[in-house]
Amino acid sequence: MTTASQTRHSALGSEIDEKILTTFFALYKNARIFEANNPTFINQCQHLYEMFAPTFDKGEDCEIKAYNNRHFVNEKFVHVDHVKNPGAIEIVEEWSQLDIGGVRFSAGISPQDIEKFFMFMAQVKPYSGTFESIGREFREKNKVSIVLLEKPDLDEDDAPESKEEQRKAFRQAARGMFFKSLTTVESIMSGAADDQEISLSKARRVVHSLIDHIMRDKSSLMELATIKDFDDYTYAHSTNVSVYSLTLGAQLGMDRPRLSRLGFSALFHDIGKVKLPKDLINKPDAYDENDWRQMQLHPHLGAKTILRNMKIDEFTARAARGAFEHHINSDFTGYPRLLYKEREPNLFSKII
Repeated sequence: MTTASQTRHSALGSEIDEKILTTFFALYKNARIFEANNPTFINQCQHLYEMFAPTFDKGEDCEIKAYNNRHFVNEKFVHVDHVKNPGAIEIVEEWSQLDIGGVRFSAGISPQDIEKFFMFMAQVKPYSGTFESIGREFREKNKVSIVLLEKPDLDEDDAPESKEEQRKAFRQAARGMFFKSLTTVESIMSGAADDQEISLSKARRVVHSLIDHIMRDKSSLMELATIKDFDDYTYAHSTNVSVYSLTLGAQLGMDRPRLSRLGFSALFHDIGKVKLPKDLINKPDAYDENDWRQMQLHPHLGAKTILRNMKIDEFTARAARGAFEHHINSDFTGYPRLLYKEREPNLFSKII
């Protein structure tokens, strides 16, 4: 008979396992966004290590397995909410293509070893090697107390979920991530309207979430990007343009760093509109000549807003150019009109 104490212990164990997986997926994602010395990333690795510690103290390993859209911590099945953890699907799919079934962390590792593990895995791409070649490279660069596990052969009883069920999971994850992106964009642009400093880390997280999903299942995001019925068109439009730009960039064969810069530029291409009257942006009637004169100021206002409200780096410099050029055509028609026409808009501006 199960006692009340055992039931509470089981529930607590399940809660801890869920937290381990949530932290694991967050680290996997953040390793692709942050530098190795980022304080947030380092703290998350320390947190994951602390959650492993009770298992290590018992002389046991901690295994995280993910295959067939199912997730396990030390052989215990753990439910994962794909809306709250949209990156989980992409990780499982990437691992499946590489025949990776999980990873084993053994006693004796340090938080720094965990940092190195995630930074290594952040560079691994689907089809970039075989399980054997990636495992060999990993062993050469990392501590042997962390081991990649090969994906098991599935019995007939463990056959993968139907494509329709997978598709449903992808759509659910895409919807959650898409509307979370909208909320973040609205927050960032509302702050920019009041001349607040723009959070680059928030914007980059949005872009990397979009990239992750487009790489796995672009159609579900493209479906969402066709929705026009939003309370504020500017925020939805900015997110949609980022989705379309990233999809086109992926089709052109851009690598992840370049896609990241493209998506960031696309996300802020219309930020100048927050400096225009709201009744102009949301005007239901056709624009008159004065309306158009005001509207054609937004590329110039966008570039100024980016350069004034963001820390200047390669991302923001490209974003400022994208904001300024996105209505200029290759033959220099469009707006704003340029006095000097020595160099046509760059590729990002043309895509946007």
